[in-house]
Amino acid sequence: NTAMALRETLMLRQVEYIRQGPGKGKKIVLMGHNRHLSKNICRIKSAGAGPPGGGLVPALGTSLYRRDPAAVFSIWMLFESGESSSPGPEQNQTYTPHPDRLNALLSRVGETFLLPIDNLGPRADLLNRPVAITGLYNLPFRAAVAEQADALFFTRTVSKLRP
Repeated sequence: NTAMALRETLMLRQVEYIRQGPGKGKKIVLMGHNRHLSKNICRIKSAGAGPPGGGLVPALGTSLYRRDPAAVFSIWMLFESGESSSPGPEQNQTYTPHPDRLNALLSRVGETFLLPIDNLGPRADLLNRPVAITGLYNLPFRAAVAEQADALFFTRTVSKLRP
């Protein structure tokens, strides 16, 4: 967990450098795993043995959101099945559908879509309460998506990176 905390701290320092240096006053886009860019990592349950920040420091997105909530617009990407380009063979590289998770419910809505969350209000009860989600490496976690993201991008099937 110490290494995970150091990694998150270094990512935050890099973003701060960009925001204060060459990118000062400009908007920046960060791409990363959902939990790294979560607005409140403390509200995500079962984030794995080594979650972003290792439970010792906040996730990058959480730190940025705490400093300036109006400057953060987060889009989470979810999927139902496919293959991962995970760095090691010991990590699960096949994403399998789980009918009891949010991913499967989104799959019934469509193949690929962007869903803005901010104006859904009470109609989006499923996004306003903690639900089971399949994440990176096929690991489950629980989160109220509306607390963490402003929109969801969903695609039914993901594939490995190709050269």
